[in-house]
Amino acid sequence: MSIQKRSVFFDNTDGIVRFWDWSIVTTTLGTMVEPFLPNDRHQFGPFDNFDPTDEIARIDDMRASSIDKQLLTLSGGQHQLHGGPQLPRDGR
Repeated sequence: MSIQKRSVFFDNTDGIVRFWDWSIVTTTLGTMVEPFLPNDRHQFGPFDNFDPTDEIARIDDMRASSIDKQLLTLSGGQHQLHGGPQLPRDGR
């Protein structure tokens, strides 16, 4: 399986950017959602080998949408089809 495209969503309500916990990826197996945590590139040592064009790290598309629509948007309907929020949030 290889990742062909990754779409990341963010909420820009009140001028504060909040990334969604999930992204949509198109793979050789089809379209699916995957957990997305910005700056989740933690490794031991320097980041000299980081390649933003590598399929595991690249972002092809960024879309603005309310974070409150996250569960239904990624499921494509009325029922949640993925694991739900990755990180709890306070306030909005």
